[in-house]
Amino acid sequence: MLENKRGQVTIFIILGIVVLAVIFLVFYYWGQSLTEPEQPTFEPSDISNFKNYVEDCIEKESVDDIKLIGKQGGTLNPTLFQYWYGNNLNYLCYTNNFGPCYNYAFKIERNIEEELDQILLTKITQCVDELISQAESEGFNANKGNPQIQTTIGDTKIIIEFYYPITLTKDTTSITEEIFSYSFNIPLGKMLDITREIIEEESNTNNFFNVPVSLSTISSPGGLITIEKQTYEDTKIYILKSTKTGYVFQFAIKGWVY
Repeated sequence: MLENKRGQVTIFIILGIVVLAVIFLVFYYWGQSLTEPEQPTFEPSDISNFKNYVEDCIEKESVDDIKLIGKQGGTLNPTLFQYWYGNNLNYLCYTNNFGPCYNYAFKIERNIEEELDQILLTKITQCVDELISQAESEGFNANKGNPQIQTTIGDTKIIIEFYYPITLTKDTTSITEEIFSYSFNIPLGKMLDITREIIEEESNTNNFFNVPVSLSTISSPGGLITIEKQTYEDTKIYILKSTKTGYVFQFAIKGWVY
């Protein structure tokens, strides 16, 4: 009798574990579907909104690179960096000697814009061409020109403009679009202004904050920006975060090495 009861308890425990595992998997994949961007799909009956589909492509293909470029200090492929909690943080001011660090951030906005232009032109064009292929499979004739792109970093926004002349025609239906754009509400321009102030102060005085770990808040047109400083050996890590959007721009500094 006792053995039967033990067997029943064991079965219930196994069933309970299986039920919990199924519930976990359901919620996990449900959460994934909410957070992962989806590939825009062209609907032939919605040809008048083709421009919206293209701008969905701009958002989908840009968002991850914009986040990564902030987490890595202004570049997607840093060559001089400090590894920090899963990210390679770009040194924006560096020397290995006892003296002021060399400032690498003079043209940082333009460098970021050019790097994003280069990688996003291919990604966005491929996404839009997939939409065009879907339209062609539904009987549309497509004529297209040469794609161009321009990224602009403002104080409160990152604007991506995509120029791609496209004409889709089917029977008596025809639509022509040329200019597409998407704006990210990210105060990267203001963050880069603060970054330059930090670099100048660190280069001149070796101290932007007067304590090893500090947190400050600066008001900007795009909302509050917090500034945090951490240290790792001879390197200082600065972490700027928009309290409104959660966007992070972080970078490394090394100077006045004893």
